[in-house]
Amino acid sequence: MRCQGCTCVLASVLTSELEKLGLTFQSCRYHAKTILFEQGAHVDGGYIVCEGLIKQSLLVDSRRLLWRFVGSGQLIVEDVLSGCKVYRTQAEVLEDSQVLHIPRQSFLTLCSRFPHILEPVLRGLAGESFDVLTRLTAAAYSGMKEQLAALLWLLQERFGRDSAEGRVIALELSLQELAEMLGVSRQAASEAFHALEARGLVHRWGRWLLIPKLEGLRAQAGQFLG
Repeated sequence: MRCQGCTCVLASVLTSELEKLGLTFQSCRYHAKTILFEQGAHVDGGYIVCEGLIKQSLLVDSRRLLWRFVGSGQLIVEDVLSGCKVYRTQAEVLEDSQVLHIPRQSFLTLCSRFPHILEPVLRGLAGESFDVLTRLTAAAYSGMKEQLAALLWLLQERFGRDSAEGRVIALELSLQELAEMLGVSRQAASEAFHALEARGLVHRWGRWLLIPKLEGLRAQAGQFLG
């Protein structure tokens, strides 16, 4: 029913209790580049990422915008909770992942029977909403370098790891994906990235990004981080 050692919201619920309610979940292994669901497809349930990484994006006026990354222990349930009939985003598997599918009614029953599991779900959605608001505010009132600095700050808060050289963003991010998150062209994102790189605020660190000095990045982002 679920993965061994999983730390998602189901970890606090005994398997026997789930079986008593007749709740059935399907755990599957997905390879990188697999589309978990398409934007506009019928919502048949939510997903828990037990292990791996998922990218959610949406198509707006023929331009693809990257909304968020979903890592181990996180959920994709916003369309289930809001009662949407179709998925408002596309979900793509970025690395080999173990994902648990929960039918819509099973998830709603689960929340009704075990309301405590909603706390981390709602807290996570609230944090992601603030991230989006920060990105939109930066886009409306700042230059491209400030927008990128604010985005990198948010990413290091969610996916950062400390190292001897600085703070590492443990995501394989291409310039195209940064552009999609900013809602700009690849060229604009490239110019902003190289400008920050020239100031020593960000560097390529193998497959990941390295921020040598957080205070410098925060100063570049300015007022948009509160």
